[in-house]
Amino acid sequence: MIGIFDSGMGGLNVLAELRQIAPLCDVCFFADRENAPYGTKSPSELLRLVRRDVKLLRECGADEILIGCCTASTVYGELSEGERRRVFPIIKPTVKAALTATKIGRIGVIATEATVRSHAFRQEIEREGAVAVEYAAQALVSLVEGGESDSYITRTGLKCVRDALSEIKNEKIDALILGCTHFPRLSGIISDVMGSVRLISSAYEGALEISRVACTDGVGATVYL
Repeated sequence: MIGIFDSGMGGLNVLAELRQIAPLCDVCFFADRENAPYGTKSPSELLRLVRRDVKLLRECGADEILIGCCTASTVYGELSEGERRRVFPIIKPTVKAALTATKIGRIGVIATEATVRSHAFRQEIEREGAVAVEYAAQALVSLVEGGESDSYITRTGLKCVRDALSEIKNEKIDALILGCTHFPRLSGIISDVMGSVRLISSAYEGALEISRVACTDGVGATVYL
């Protein structure tokens, strides 16, 4: 069984992608609503929560665990060897997809405050010789948590998206990582603002990665915690 955890709506986006890619996988999903959002937590607090979430999902029978949150994935390297066993952070497969997509070697990243502060995406991108341009877009998390999306967006919400993208829109990038699993719910609007820039969804890339390593035929049940 696959375990997935996040603090809110982002993890549900990952789960939805996994259900499309591998509908026969058994999944246990945990949303830590009590401590949402993870994107504003300190590294020490985040590490404590990730350790607890991993332990909880193992106790529920998860064989492989996907960290369905980019911010939580930034502390993956701080876990012990035993805690990291069969646990998959979402950042690495997302960066791999972006590196494949870019033609000019300049990749944009929009993410939570904590993710940008960690420079986890930038480090992975620059390790492969490309250039990363990072901007925090924490306001978009609240927008999605409030129920706004491509299918329903208020005038205020649309202005929020445009404001969040105002600086990165002027950067010379040809690929943009949606570095928070909440953001795919706004991908249509983001694409309209960014024009021809290729969008890379962390929710999709994370789901694809865990399906490659963990999915076998089964009944396709989902347990929500």
